[in-house]
Amino acid sequence: MSNPTPEEVAADMVDYGIQTAQLMLDDMDEEETVTMVREFCKVVAKWQPNVAIYIDDPVMLGLSCLSTAALFQLAFQKAYTYTDKKMDAITALKNALGEDE
Repeated sequence: MSNPTPEEVAADMVDYGIQTAQLMLDDMDEEETVTMVREFCKVVAKWQPNVAIYIDDPVMLGLSCLSTAALFQLAFQKAYTYTDKKMDAITALKNALGEDE
């Protein structure tokens, strides 16, 4: 059995996050769910001006927050893969130059 690729590891991490989120959601009642969504939107709007412009439009605010959450998952996978490849390159250079890690 071969080692998983960085892309596979990152995808597994995202899947794990989704499974954990589903377990957390299963434990929430409807009011807690509504509160969580509102608070999440507030946090995202404070952090991201492109989302904050929709603060008075609940539908666009919700869509913008969904896009931001999806962007995080995709960016996480891309960043994880990049970082893994970068660390492999650094290690290969150190080995080629005979440097200790």
